[in-house]
Amino acid sequence: MSFKFIDYPAQIKTAVKKYEEQDKETERNISDQVKTSVAINGYDDETFKDDMKGDMNDDSCITHDKEASDITTNSDTKLQRKKACGCLTRIILIWTTIILLILGLIYGVVIIVCYQNCDHLSKHIELIEPEIISYDPNLYNNFNIEDFNNVKDGEILVSQNVEPNDNNATLSVKLATLTYTKAFTKSIFQDSTFNLQILRESFPNSKKLAWLGYLTIPPKCVVVRLELTLPQIKNNATSLINSNRFNTNFANNSVPYSNPIHLETSDGDVSFDNSLLANQLSVVTLSGNINGNLIQSMQNDFNLETKSGNIKLNLDIKKDLGDNNLVSPGQSNVKVMTSKGDINLGINIEKDIKSPNVDISSVHSDISVGFNNSFNGHYDIKSTGQIKIENNHEITSTANGDVGDFNNNELSGVVNIRSNNGKIDAKF
Repeated sequence: MSFKFIDYPAQIKTAVKKYEEQDKETERNISDQVKTSVAINGYDDETFKDDMKGDMNDDSCITHDKEASDITTNSDTKLQRKKACGCLTRIILIWTTIILLILGLIYGVVIIVCYQNCDHLSKHIELIEPEIISYDPNLYNNFNIEDFNNVKDGEILVSQNVEPNDNNATLSVKLATLTYTKAFTKSIFQDSTFNLQILRESFPNSKKLAWLGYLTIPPKCVVVRLELTLPQIKNNATSLINSNRFNTNFANNSVPYSNPIHLETSDGDVSFDNSLLANQLSVVTLSGNINGNLIQSMQNDFNLETKSGNIKLNLDIKKDLGDNNLVSPGQSNVKVMTSKGDINLGINIEKDIKSPNVDISSVHSDISVGFNNSFNGHYDIKSTGQIKIENNHEITSTANGDVGDFNNNELSGVVNIRSNNGKIDAKF
């Protein structure tokens, strides 16, 4: 086997020399073509060179070059101006945003600090001189509060007049506001209704715009205390009270409420302070809680209805409340209804009086009721949830049965408890 060595550098030199000769040949051909063209058109070398120099020095060429230069310069200037304007606009927007954010932060802090003063108004409201409004409840038995959502904290205290000869109802009104803000009331008597409006001065009184009042400096917050004193009129005319968002408190009265009372509230709480009730009472609320202690005579009806508020109430049923209004012994009816609020009810029945008819129902809430060994009669309990019944200290899940002296018609009553999904705990 033999190997053949190739001399690569010698081949490369030969190729480069060949390409150089071809380039020289191409330049000679181009030069010959130019000379031939000039000869045909009557130009010699010197003339051709002079014309070329003339063309290069021609004013039109200079002018065109200048115009082109000016156009280029103007374009560059406009572009620089656009860039400068864009940068300036962005800087202005950035600083404007920063300033607005700082001002908004300062404003928010001031509003929060000022709004905290609204919470202190309740502490000073007792020092305010009240406005007294007197009216005939026989002509205007429907008392309605309309505050246009202006009131931050509102409460109404209901009591019974101890003077039997005073046939008028009186309303005491106390309004508390921050410095430099004012509120006032407007009384409208029309079609058996006493409508009390609570208004803010220098501000549109509208339920939809009321929240804007809390964004002013100082905030236009209002705290209200109302005291409604009902007369001792025994004409069975129902006193209608619509407290809307106000909390309602029935005072500890030495004289029982003589006439029926129907109370409606939206989200205000309702409380009883060992209140004496010698006639019917019904309370309807959407989301307010109901709690306290209530004393009721044996022949009256007591109705509670709430949508989502909780009920925690102790009810004592007695034979005589000292009102001398009993014609003959009767039987009271207790009805409690709720959708979502829990029910915690304690019922204590005076010995040797007829047990009430009790009807308790809920949809999605738990029920707890206790009778403290005072109930006589029959019970019927139904629920899809857990049922726990304590009868004579024995735990059972039986849904119906009898307790106490259930065979005595003069003493026995009926208890019905219903819940769709809640737990029921009943202690007899």
